[in-house]
Amino acid sequence: MHFLSHYYVDRSRHNPSFVFGALLPDIAPHFTKTYNGKIRNSAWGLEEPGTSLHRGVLRHFELDAAFHNSVAFKAACSFASERLEEAGLDRQLYRFWFLGHIAVEVLLDRQLILANPSLVDEYYDVLSSVDIDKFDAYFKLISTEDEKRKILSTFMRFMDVRFLQYMKTMDGAVEGLSKTIQRAIHVDITNSDREKLTIALHNIEKEMRYRSKKLLEL
Repeated sequence: MHFLSHYYVDRSRHNPSFVFGALLPDIAPHFTKTYNGKIRNSAWGLEEPGTSLHRGVLRHFELDAAFHNSVAFKAACSFASERLEEAGLDRQLYRFWFLGHIAVEVLLDRQLILANPSLVDEYYDVLSSVDIDKFDAYFKLISTEDEKRKILSTFMRFMDVRFLQYMKTMDGAVEGLSKTIQRAIHVDITNSDREKLTIALHNIEKEMRYRSKKLLEL
């Protein structure tokens, strides 16, 4: 699941620490390794707000597992891959198992934004109330000081840029996907392939309007 979908499913507006915890695995480098090695089987005696942060982290992985293994998500990814291929993109170069997956997640967030434009501001407002200085005890359990600095630096950039607001337009969604492609699989998308990606996303989105509700039934 993408950022906004995690927030939407739980709508934990009353608990910013939980929302921050649900975001953490997506902004911390190699966090799945941290989760498997230090978090999943740990029983720490935490105090608030560390307890809520930890619950958010656990919930992130719980939701991702349910979402990624759902029949609805697998069908949506298959549909997306077909549209990417029809648009003329190279299946091997862009690793459709990856690109179809992330395209569905990004467009699902976009459907939430189009249906409720204020949701993005609400999400960032909740996160802006997080006091990151209160999580030192938790970070000491899961990371080095250098790793913590990198995570918090990424969080501050995430807050400053507020890139989710740009997904209100398809161009913004394409730009976000293009950066993800470059970062994740180290492919610089050409202008020609960017046009093909835009066509594919428009075609995927036509179907996502009908699939989004089912995808979020978790």
